[in-house]
Amino acid sequence: MSLRNLPFHKPYSGSFLVDFAAVFPLSQLVGTQTLLAKLLRLFRLPRVLKLIDVMRFSKMIKSILDSLQREERIVAVYMFMYVYRIFRLVIIAFFITYFIGCFWYMISDNLNSEYDVKNRRTFVTYFDLDGISNWRKLIISCYYTLTTLATVGYGDFYPVSDMERLIAVFLMLCGVAFFSYIMGSFIEIIANYKQKMGVID
Repeated sequence: MSLRNLPFHKPYSGSFLVDFAAVFPLSQLVGTQTLLAKLLRLFRLPRVLKLIDVMRFSKMIKSILDSLQREERIVAVYMFMYVYRIFRLVIIAFFITYFIGCFWYMISDNLNSEYDVKNRRTFVTYFDLDGISNWRKLIISCYYTLTTLATVGYGDFYPVSDMERLIAVFLMLCGVAFFSYIMGSFIEIIANYKQKMGVID
């Protein structure tokens, strides 16, 4: 009997490292207030992307639209699928912006040198983010992250210390790849939609 025929054999489909970091209680080992513990909490976020899996959504839509006639059902499924894929791109962009925004704030708040912090030469101290609510900190960090990833750079918020500038350069390089992927996926969805609708017509 081969291993594949055993009842417990099932190929693993998922990201082991993300799932491991999300469920293993590493904060008990490293403490709850350390930078590492905060970063590990952020690794729980990618698990949310499993909720917007295209195949799950496709099965749900097909079960809802079973009452329609065949041609109408095919058109409706394609319409829902393409709208959902565009919505999924927006959700992915939102989660990546949130993740990097939290990462940026933690880096600026914890990893700058004492000299920079004392002389108010960090993103957090220069823009007085210590004295505001957590909600405003989140908005400002995500706003700065999105304008940096998009390489727009309005100039109202910017990196202050040398370490922050190096990280900002890396974010801009990643932003080019990130928005290229988003726009490429969007163009592919539109082109695929036109092709499929032409075949159905």
